[in-house]
Amino acid sequence: MENKPHDLGLVERRYFQTKALELAEELGMGMKEGKLTRRDGWLNVIQHELKEAVGVGVLGELLGLSTEEIEQLERAAALHDWDKRRDIKPKDFENEMPTETIVEQIDPAVRHIMQGTKERYILTELAQGRGDFLQNLLFYVDNMTAETAILPWPQRLDREEEKRPDATMAKVLGSLLPPGVSYWQTERGSHPTRRRIVKFKNNHD
Repeated sequence: MENKPHDLGLVERRYFQTKALELAEELGMGMKEGKLTRRDGWLNVIQHELKEAVGVGVLGELLGLSTEEIEQLERAAALHDWDKRRDIKPKDFENEMPTETIVEQIDPAVRHIMQGTKERYILTELAQGRGDFLQNLLFYVDNMTAETAILPWPQRLDREEEKRPDATMAKVLGSLLPPGVSYWQTERGSHPTRRRIVKFKNNHD
């Protein structure tokens, strides 16, 4: 019987469907009461988180991380925008279980990794040459994942800066951002290149 060529589109869809089921609990955090959905202005955020989870999982395998570390990275990716939303608009969650209670139920290692996508982490840790490997890896993939597209990170940052210019970031970050300092310039200077990822990996081992 002649072998038929694989339908790569079908293989990809099934892979993403399987991963979405594995991370259903985490991805579902952003779907409650319509939060983090299109109508709320968070365009495709659940799909974005899923794409990011797949990205960190694949990179984790290529870098030889343990199964536990890959699972932690994937869960952190699937939760990171929900976690950001808690910080930005806590009132959205007033009708749910107290946020602190929900957070306490998340694996501490996953909570730690999630911090790698926050502006606070970029300014206080990454820009100072600190932060651990798993946080940096999540940051790296998050900066390449624009909604559901994978972009070169400079292009992704250009898009983000257009949506949230430095004046906006200064209001959001307050005293964390020193006067006269550009947030976006800081983030660009802090971005871990492939060489730095390998360096972090060597230190991680």
